[in-house]
Parts: sequence; C-alpha cells; structure tokens
Amino acid sequence: MRLWPSNGRVNGRRIVVAWLAAAHWGAAGCAPKAAAPAKGAADALGPQPESFVARVARLRHLPERRPTPVIFDDDATFHAVADRKAEREAIKPTPIDHPAVQLGLGLIFAARGAGRASSFGTLHRSQMIAFYDEFTHQVHVRERARKEADVPFVVAHELGHALQFQHFHTPEVASVVDEDARLARLALLEGDAMLTMAAFAADENQLPLSRVLVRVSQGALEASLRDYRTSIEQSPELRSAPPFQRERLVFPYQAGASFVAQVHRAGGFSLVNRLYESPPVSTEQILHPEKYLMGEAPVPVRSPAAPTGWEVRGSGHVGELLLGAMLDVCNERPISREAAIGWGGDAFTVVSRGEHGGLLLVTTWDTEGDARQFERAMRVTATCWDRAPAATREIFRNSTSVRRDGSVVSIARGFTADVARRALAGLPELVSPRLASRPPFGSVTIPPLKQAFAVPKPFVRGARLIAPRLGLAIPITRALKPRIEDDDVSFTAAGPGFASLLFAISDLAYTERAVRQSFDTFEKALQKPLDRGQRVSVLVESSQVKTPLGAAVERVWQVDGTPVRGRLLLVSICDGTGMLVIGQGYADEGTRTLLDSVIAAVRPLGTGSPVCAELNP
Repeated sequence: MRLWPSNGRVNGRRIVVAWLAAAHWGAAGCAPKAAAPAKGAADALGPQPESFVARVARLRHLPERRPTPVIFDDDATFHAVADRKAEREAIKPTPIDHPAVQLGLGLIFAARGAGRASSFGTLHRSQMIAFYDEFTHQVHVRERARKEADVPFVVAHELGHALQFQHFHTPEVASVVDEDARLARLALLEGDAMLTMAAFAADENQLPLSRVLVRVSQGALEASLRDYRTSIEQSPELRSAPPFQRERLVFPYQAGASFVAQVHRAGGFSLVNRLYESPPVSTEQILHPEKYLMGEAPVPVRSPAAPTGWEVRGSGHVGELLLGAMLDVCNERPISREAAIGWGGDAFTVVSRGEHGGLLLVTTWDTEGDARQFERAMRVTATCWDRAPAATREIFRNSTSVRRDGSVVSIARGFTADVARRALAGLPELVSPRLASRPPFGSVTIPPLKQAFAVPKPFVRGARLIAPRLGLAIPITRALKPRIEDDDVSFTAAGPGFASLLFAISDLAYTERAVRQSFDTFEKALQKPLDRGQRVSVLVESSQVKTPLGAAVERVWQVDGTPVRGRLLLVSICDGTGMLVIGQGYADEGTRTLLDSVIAAVRPLGTGSPVCAELNP
C-alpha cells in the first residue's frame, strides 16, 4: 500500500488527519448548542414567513387553525401595540403589587426619598422583544431585533402562544388576583411556549427533543441564565427592580419550561395538551411537577383578621416561590429555597395604623420537619427585619415574633408583645384540613433519568481493543496501528501505505436531515487538507449496508484523479437519539477489504454503552 507523496496528487496523511478531525466532530457533537441562522431573522424566517409558522406548528404537533402574521415594528409602533394589548387585557394588580405588602413581607425596605418603582407590568413590557397579540392574532417583533441571532427562536416561542389560543381554553390570568395562582397559570402558558421553542431548537440543531427537554428540566440552560444576568446589567429598569420582581419576571419562563418539560417526559405532547383541562394552581406545583401529577393542592388557609384599631392594607397568599424570595433577603439562597420546600399553604394580612405597619402571616407545612426548617430560616429573617434600615424600623416599630405549633409556623411583625402574642395564638385556627389528593390524569409519573456510569478509557485486551464508552470490542490486526484519544478510537496503517479507520459517537439525532448534514460536514473535512485545485467528488451518494451493529447508511467519496477513497457509515443508536460514526480511508481495494473485515468483526460489549444515558436520558 503506497503512501502518496505531498508533491503528488494527494497527501494521504493529511487526509488521515482530516478524517480524525471529523471523528472528533462526531464525538463532541457537531450541532451548535445555540445555533441560529447568521443572516438575520428575515433569512431565518424564510421568504415566506407562513412556511416558518407551519414548521413551528408541525413541531408542536398542533395544526394551524388560522394564519398568524409575523410583523416587525419600530420601537414606537411596538410600544403602541403593546400598550393597546395591555389596555384590552386589563390586568388587575395582585396584593403583591402593593408597596405596603412588599414592605410588610420584607421583599423591599423603605428608603427616604425613594421614588415609586416601576410596576411589574411596566417592567415586563420593557424587556419584551416580541409578543403575541391574542386580540389581533399577530406576532409583533421589535424591528431593531431583526438581525439578532435568537429572533427565530423567540418568534417560535410567540407562535407557541398563538397555537395555545387556537386549540385550548387558556386559563384566565388577567382577573386572577391571587399572586401564587397567577404565577402558576403564567408558568403553564410560558412553559408551553418554551416547549414549542425547545422543539424548534431541537429541530434546528438536529438534536432529539427528549434530550433537550431533560436539559431544560435540569436547569442546564446556563447560557440563557447568563444572558438574563447580562440583560439585568444592561437594563436600567431591571437594575433598579427589587430582586423579587426579577424573580416574578423569570419564573414563568424558567420554572414553567422545566415544569412542562417534565410533563412532556411523562406523557408527550398529548399530556401537555391536557394541562389546559386542569391548570396548575400554585407555584409549588410548578416547582415540583410530581406534586401536580399527584394532585396535591394547597391547604386552604384564611387570611388573618386585623387587630383592633388596625386597617387592612392587603391580604392574600404568598406561595412557595415568593416565600423563598422573602427568605432570600436575609439568608443564603440555597438555605432559603430549601426552607420553602414542603410548603402546604399560607395566608397573610398587612395592616397599618397611622404611620405604623404590621404583618400577620400563617404558614402550614407538609411535615413538622419542613416546618422546623422554615422556622429556622424565618427566625434569621426576623432578626434581619428588626435590624433593617431606620426608615423601615420607623414603620415596623416593634420586633418580629415567630411561633411554631406542630406543622404551622406563624409570624407577627410590627406589633407590641401583647398584640403579637394574642394574634399568634389564634393564627393556627385559620388553617383548614388538608384536601384529599386528586391526580388530574390518573396514575401518571415522571420517568426517572437514566444514570450514566463511569467507564475506563479504551484499552487493549488480548487481540481486541475495548472501547467502553463506545460499547465496542474492536479486533486488532498487525496491518493497523490503533490510536486512542479520549474515548474515540482510530486506526492507521502500521507500515507504508494509506489506511484510516475510526469509530466515534455523534450526538445528532438519526434523521434524514441529520444524516445529510453529517455527510456534508464530513465532506468539508475531507476537502480542507487537499492541495489547491484538488477536489472531492461523491462516488456513492447514499446506500444501506449491514454491519454487526445494525443497519448503516453510507456515502463514498474519491479524491479526483487519485485512487484515494473515503467512506462514512452512520448507524442509528440509542433509539435514534445519536449515531455511531465509522469512517474509512483507503487507496486500493485490498485495504478496503481489510477495513471491512475489521468492521465485520466488531462486537458490542455485553455491558452496553453508557452513552445512551446521555443521548437519550
């Protein structure tokens, strides 16, 4: 087998390097995780936006029932349309929107000379780059965002909202004045739209939706979180907003996406569609989807009455999310979030008497252990409240009292010791018996994630090279020299001549489009090391071949004017959520026969490969 010299038609060793690079592309996953068309939204949406809309509808498994125009507006028009939509929605404020309630719950501190903070609705609209108008059935996008790479994904999200209004009785949001229930309903709507966007992203990047949704449910969208933090730094409105306002803003998207992703894992799109029959009613159900599927409803708790001589300024429910946000102010975030888990129900009343303020809050928990954990974090918070800035202490002039009665924890803030003692004694009576669990869809559970197990690096055992991560036992011949890099395995000619054989994993889903993309990418890798004027042409466009590892689709290339050939085989693995990549390079039929004999003698390991736990978790 002759090695073609560099001053001849082709440099065989340079082609070997190219094929090895292609193997690394396959093993690392060639799909960019945040890929988007580089030429802007107009190009990404295509010359006919309606085809983009149809694609999104297909990916969400919901047919279009009416056209949804996608309109790009300048800032003035965008704000005008958004304001008209807000006027028609007539969203009622919740008690949490009242500054007195925010002060009473310790979500903000009073400050002399502080101007009124932007409302939650104003803050939300200031951050929008696109929205769906359910009154005109149009998607509006800021014109200045047209060239941003993520606009197609944002448009897919808004089209998800369009499909919701076409197919489902969407839960009422604007008139719901219970903050916890409103956030839960918003989380369903935004989470479902995030599911639509995830389906589009998976299709765009040729990844299985199942894997993308696991990453979503695990909170692995760190890039999105980094973008959110950047937006806080760049936005005056977000920078000036209290942390709990930012929490309210991001919760429906981040937690909603995780919630819907978990429901999808439990029953696919059909189960997600049924969420609209029985919408979630609390942030606890969103944060813990298993509790929603079990039918665990909040414990009914009545709002405390105002002590004699005090006037009610606001009352309602806090919920797990904002209880955690309340504890965040004075505790480390992991402690506060853990302390909020096990929430059963709550009710609060914020009162005033002249310039003085007071808070009565009663909470009930799933177990006494949960109550004790909240009590510990709440006592730290109470001490923190009592050491608040002077402007806050002028409003809440008396210390904060915390009392636990079994699984009920009660708080009184701003009252004298006698008033606080009497109030705390009566608060547990406001807690009603726990409601019986009623699973909304019967016996439905979220499947456990597959656990990848640690494996050693490839090693030689007798006459075979064992590649644990690939799950393969590959025969070793004297004519081929093995090479191990990380978990990938390749072989080159042991002596003079040109031979190349590689085995690797691609994390692309096994679809017709992904196979075509893989072939095209591999061809570019083959073309790259050639001398000027040399070209690669296809000998075999596509054909099915049998391997010991399953059916494969192949493509064969030649370097024009030379006997050098390249061959790529792609085998579906892990239920089509990935591909085994087998590449060959040879310059004569004898070498091709040798390489084929190695492939024919490859055997899967009895222990299998841990890669499926990653490709198809």
